[in-house]
Amino acid sequence: MTRYKPLLLALVGGSLLWTFHADAEQLQYKVKAGDRWKLKTHLKGYGTMTWDAQGQKRPLPLEITIESTPVCKITSVDADGTFEVTTEYRVDVMKVLIGGKETPVVIPTSHPRITTKADKFGRVVEAQEPLNATSEDVLGVDFNLILSAIPNVFSEKDIRVGDTWEFRQQKNVTIKMTGKLLAIEGDVARVEYTMEIPLQHFAEALRRRLKRQTGQGDLTVRGKDLTGRMISLVNLSNGFPVRSEGVMHMDIEVEAPGQFRLHQVMQLTLQRELVP
Repeated sequence: MTRYKPLLLALVGGSLLWTFHADAEQLQYKVKAGDRWKLKTHLKGYGTMTWDAQGQKRPLPLEITIESTPVCKITSVDADGTFEVTTEYRVDVMKVLIGGKETPVVIPTSHPRITTKADKFGRVVEAQEPLNATSEDVLGVDFNLILSAIPNVFSEKDIRVGDTWEFRQQKNVTIKMTGKLLAIEGDVARVEYTMEIPLQHFAEALRRRLKRQTGQGDLTVRGKDLTGRMISLVNLSNGFPVRSEGVMHMDIEVEAPGQFRLHQVMQLTLQRELVP
């Protein structure tokens, strides 16, 4: 039986200060201790897991559904605007289908927390890992590390609609991110993010899982960096995140010479929405 440990989505968010400087604007987080919000999160994954062993190739469709409601609370704010946010994870639905058959999973009854510290532009400066928190047992990928490192990250400079900025996230897992201000729609700012996450992170997670399951330590990992695109909406009147959605793609192949080859391809769709 495959045991699926809690998927933890650490989401740094907050209020935004939208100030006008002639024809340009500046986005930055502005929060106070005690601010609290709740995000309904849907993660849906479709893909194929293909095992090639002893000359026999067996492709299996893979489908994953996870619904959770992380609750975020600002615990402290420094004079320079740097803030600390604690996110409590509450998994509501968790379903894994491999080859069309539902795989038993355990929905956690506890609510693990992760604490993240970020500056006023959303750059993570410190992140505390929760104990015994990993999703790699099913996917070979530790998504709580990835998603905890993808807050809204803003430009340090004044920007106009159409402007872009780049950023490398170094905490937890390295991410190359490009942001673009798409539009101001009433009291909502629409921001696009494209991102790349190195294959190396997935390679290490997948090696650990397969080594536990097969005892095989001599593994070769090939594939592509994970890529994704997200659209984030921010309410300018109160600054809280209103809604975000995006798609990520992964393509990984692992081989134990003379033993087996595993090829995993998946598309992941993520949606988050502010709820009371």
